Amino acid sequence: MVDLARQSVRRGMILPLMLLVLVLLGMLAASGSFFVHADMSATRSGARRFQTRMAAEAGLEKVKLFLRDHRLDDASWYDNPEQFHRVIVWTETEQVEEYGSVEEYDEPTQNYRFSVVADNPDDDEVLVRFGVTDEASKININTAPVSQLVALITPFIDEEDEWTAEQIADAILDWRDGDTQPRPFGAEAEYYSLLDPPYAVKNGPFDTVEELLLVRGMTADLLYGEDVDRNGLLSPNEDDGDLIFPDDDLDGFLNRGVYPFLTVYSRDFNTAADNSARVYLFGDPGTVTSQLTGLVSNASQVDFIVSAAAGTPRITSLGQLMDPRVTEDGNSQASSVTLADMGWITDRISLSQEPDRLGLININTASPTVLRTLPSLEEEDIQLLLEARAEVPSEERVDLGWVAAIVGAEKFKAIEPLLTVRAMRFHVEVVGYGDHLGTMTRLESILEMRGPVAQIIYLRDLTNLGTSYPVRYPVGDEELVGYTR
Repeated sequence: MVDLARQSVRRGMILPLMLLVLVLLGMLAASGSFFVHADMSATRSGARRFQTRMAAEAGLEKVKLFLRDHRLDDASWYDNPEQFHRVIVWTETEQVEEYGSVEEYDEPTQNYRFSVVADNPDDDEVLVRFGVTDEASKININTAPVSQLVALITPFIDEEDEWTAEQIADAILDWRDGDTQPRPFGAEAEYYSLLDPPYAVKNGPFDTVEELLLVRGMTADLLYGEDVDRNGLLSPNEDDGDLIFPDDDLDGFLNRGVYPFLTVYSRDFNTAADNSARVYLFGDPGTVTSQLTGLVSNASQVDFIVSAAAGTPRITSLGQLMDPRVTEDGNSQASSVTLADMGWITDRISLSQEPDRLGLININTASPTVLRTLPSLEEEDIQLLLEARAEVPSEERVDLGWVAAIVGAEKFKAIEPLLTVRAMRFHVEVVGYGDHLGTMTRLESILEMRGPVAQIIYLRDLTNLGTSYPVRYPVGDEELVGYTR
């Protein structure tokens, strides 16, 4: 009887054990299926991300090709939706002729596109530019004088800020200069060594604008303002007080910070508009006379320019050639150079032998915020420059003559050494995306023009910042791609 009971118990345990085994096998199969599905989803997601990356890189190539033919026409690349918005890279319709177009479809279609996007300084809500930005339209933190940095930073300083614009500007110059002596309001190694953690002052040029965050007094709030996604649009989280990062003032306006107005890349060649060599004004007088005679037939004007170059103190602005000259006998000689001559003079003559000129501001593309940092200019002058810039064709703005005619001799003398009329390096942001996807890639690049060839000198992926640009739909639609806040 005992053996029968034991056998009955054993048989009674088989079923629960089998059920347990089946449950475990089912769980193992489900787990395996889950991991396979997750891997497949990750593979598909990676493939889509890769395709959007390729679309964004196609956008960079489009910009390079476009600038080859249109670099001198700033209106063509500043805001051009026909060339830079919703450009098709691939479409399932297999209509090859539609590649590179901005075709729209009535029915939902799988398309990979790119848009070249940039901040529109005239709007901070839904409008962006579909174009590129001239780096010379910004202030170069490696060359800008203290006065220019102070003028830019001052409007962004709050009463509650610990540091003044003068202190921050001096600290910027101390960071980039090669000496160890602090400026009156600056900071050198003694300050940075006492921080927690301490770090060394660079005493060298900035490599990126973001490096400013290491400089005493420069905070993320001052650098980026409320525009944490750096798209120039007032996103909901940038106008909700302290509810969601960042903390903002809830005033309905976007504080862009100083970041959009700064660069480390602005550069121009020290050549004339036709790429010929400029006359070095402080060279051998005989050579200078010969070179100028080949440019202008007015012998008395040539003699005056050569004699002015030999005078002391040395002139520091080509606009000073309009000033009277004191002769050897102590008399004053009126200048034969007029405002009308400033066009050819600034194009053909140089006060430097350096092949490159760093940090010059392009008067043809600079924003009002940057123009306000130029010495001597008043708001009326800036408005006149902006109006003339909008009316005068780009082919007539190839020298600084049009600027001199607007601001007059005295103000032109102050600003001429800081100005150029050419764009050589460009900031490019491209968003690659699919009409049928929420996936996107946002690339940032700096392009340098070497003759007709555009070279990438800087490239990084900004996808982690989000896009928040109106690029998935035609111009005017307020819906934003990648917008998840």
